[in-house]
Amino acid sequence: MTKPPPRVYLLVGDDRFAITEFVATLRSKIGDTTVADMNTQQFSGDHLDRGAFEEACMSVPFLSSRRIVVLDNAQDVLKLKDSREFLMALLDRLPDSTALVIIENIQSKGSKSKKKTSPLVSWVDANPDLGKIWQFSSPHGAQFISWVQERCHSLGGAMSVDAARLLAESVMDDPYLAHQEIVKLLDYVNYERPVELADVEKLTPFRGQTNIFAMVDAVGERRMSDANRYLHSVLAEEDSFYVFAMIIRQFRLLIQTQSALEEGKEVSSVLNLPKFVAQKITSQARAFSASELERIYHELLAIDISVKNSTINLDAALEGFIAATSNQA
Repeated sequence: MTKPPPRVYLLVGDDRFAITEFVATLRSKIGDTTVADMNTQQFSGDHLDRGAFEEACMSVPFLSSRRIVVLDNAQDVLKLKDSREFLMALLDRLPDSTALVIIENIQSKGSKSKKKTSPLVSWVDANPDLGKIWQFSSPHGAQFISWVQERCHSLGGAMSVDAARLLAESVMDDPYLAHQEIVKLLDYVNYERPVELADVEKLTPFRGQTNIFAMVDAVGERRMSDANRYLHSVLAEEDSFYVFAMIIRQFRLLIQTQSALEEGKEVSSVLNLPKFVAQKITSQARAFSASELERIYHELLAIDISVKNSTINLDAALEGFIAATSNQA
């Protein structure tokens, strides 16, 4: 007899790229894009509507045997006793037709200690037939160089160690940007030979990063016209999805920087970035409050979901984002 799939998929870690791919793979198993969209709902633990979330978890799939409910930022639900008790009680009532994907965004360095105390991990350990845990730790340094080469191989190509090292340095260990560059480089060599150092030097100058830094400076200083100018400049040089990935990455770094500063940690060490880059990001982070950065990041995630659902044009969404953020920041 075939073992039924888990009801609870607990994804623990800070590798957002791998987590996003995992969810996309899970979605592909329940049907084509249209069916998957009709049977997928996403929620965030930092502003969870319990009623809507419970209804989504208990609803019957439409034209599919299963439906997917994604709960991101589950660590925020666990902070409050009543929210935690609500979630834990709901896990015991899930129907077999629901695949509840719970994402605990936990830094790699602290994942081991948090894993022992998380009630979600304890629940899965006590219910191995109903749930399963996946760990997603972001690769850095030598691990990221290996990740770049493995990514090339999985896409049907290859890359030399020197080329992978330079690419890793150019994107500063960011998997989203690395993936975009890897695809571009493999297309350039037509998958007929390994990507070499000269190829990366030619195609991955990372020109847009300077404008992204300048754009974020302008947003923090409420200079909307300058922010728009920098955005248009980088869009003229790079693909809009690549630009979007850089913007998301920059604000994610700002949030991590604020957290490091609050905890009295060295920013360059926490972010695994050169000191001169960390100093620039630290200066930018001080131009925003924690609530502003949280709001901005959620707006970016909302744009990401809308673009993937083909409900908005990305270029127009980025312009609207800059206008709104510059006025509200």
